[in-house]
Amino acid sequence: MYIRLGLTTLFSCTVLLLSAQSLVGAAGDSQSSNTYRLAWSLGELAPGTVSNSNYTLTQGLHQGITVKPLGTASEVIAVSVYPNPVSNWLNITLQETTGWSYRLVSQEGKKILHEDRVSERAKQVDLSALNAGIYLLQIDQSNTSTSFRIIVNR
Repeated sequence: MYIRLGLTTLFSCTVLLLSAQSLVGAAGDSQSSNTYRLAWSLGELAPGTVSNSNYTLTQGLHQGITVKPLGTASEVIAVSVYPNPVSNWLNITLQETTGWSYRLVSQEGKKILHEDRVSERAKQVDLSALNAGIYLLQIDQSNTSTSFRIIVNR
């Protein structure tokens, strides 16, 4: 009994170690600007944290993600997203109106809503048809991107 359990555990650990070099991702994406490149995926097996005075990057399962831009404040999108949590209408307000776009992605990585080349400074997005859950809202403007975790309540 103990030998069988030990061999099963050893085999499982060996499989995890051998497969830690490759990534089996369920979803992912990448964004970049003049000052950073961020690539993410769901389903990574090797957790870890790397940091210095400019950033902290945490990878792995069930980790919160915080990304700080490395550039100047002028390279950051000035945007307000509210209310969050949201039930029906999500408001997105940008400081500038130069062409921007948004997309809303489910936790599984499926694109739920998107709109390209938005010309208004403020936009209301109807989320009343969505199931309760957590979504990722990505806003792109002038080769710069920012993301928000959106909670939909019912």
